[in-house]
Amino acid sequence: MPRFIKMLFAVLISFSSTLQAAETLIFYAGAPPLSYAEDNQPKGLYFDIVTTLFDEMEVEYNVIILPFKRALLHTYEGKGIVIGIYKTEERALRLDYSDSLHDSKAVLFINKARPFSFLSMSDLKGKTIAVKLGWSYGAAFDQAKQRSEFQTVHGDAQRNFRLVIEGRADAFVDDRLPGITTIKEMGIAGQIDTLPRPVNIGKLYIAVKKGTNSQLIQHFNYHLQQFKTDGRYQAILAKYQ
Repeated sequence: MPRFIKMLFAVLISFSSTLQAAETLIFYAGAPPLSYAEDNQPKGLYFDIVTTLFDEMEVEYNVIILPFKRALLHTYEGKGIVIGIYKTEERALRLDYSDSLHDSKAVLFINKARPFSFLSMSDLKGKTIAVKLGWSYGAAFDQAKQRSEFQTVHGDAQRNFRLVIEGRADAFVDDRLPGITTIKEMGIAGQIDTLPRPVNIGKLYIAVKKGTNSQLIQHFNYHLQQFKTDGRYQAILAKYQ
C-alpha cells in the first residue's frame, strides 16, 4: 500500500475514533433550576456541573434533552448518559451510577400566618400536605401517607403554593431549590416560610447502561470529588439558591 494511502487511512481511522468517542449527555426537562429547557436547550444546575466536569475531563460530548421516560429508555439501550437520576433497586439492575452529583432536599413550605415546627413525621399528623402527583418524598413520608397519618392534595407547584396561601393545605413538600424558584416567580416570598429540617434527602447521579462505560464513571467520580472539595461546586450551587 502506498505511503500516502497508509497515512490517509490512519487519519480516517483516527477521525472515526474521535467521532465514536463523543459521549451523549441526556438531560430531561424537570423542575427549574435543577434541570430544564430554554429554546429546546438544556439549562440548570445539573447541566452546569456535568458539562464543566466533562470539559475538564477533556471528553468530547453532545447534549440532548428528552422527556424523562425516554431519557431513561435511551440509557437502558446504551444510547447515552442520563443526567440527574435517582437510584432505585430496579434501575440498579440495568444501570451503573456515578457518585452523588447533588443531594436534593425535600422540605416543607408553610404559610407564615400559620406556622408549625417539623422535627418528625408525627408533627404532620392530622394535617393536609400538598404534593406533586406521582412523586415520592422518601420512605418515611410515603409510609406515613399510606397509614393515613395526614391527608394529601396534589397539583403543580404554583397550585400547591396557592393552596397553602389560601389555607386549604398546611404545607407543600417540594425540593428546596425548585420551591424557592417558584416562590420568586409567583412573588410570594412574604407569605411563605421554608422549614429547615428536610422531609427527605435524595441523591442524584449520572448513570450509564450497566457494564458499558465503567472507566468513564470512574474518571467522572475522580473529577467530581475534586470539584466538590475545591469550592467550584459551592460556587455553582450559590447561583441557584
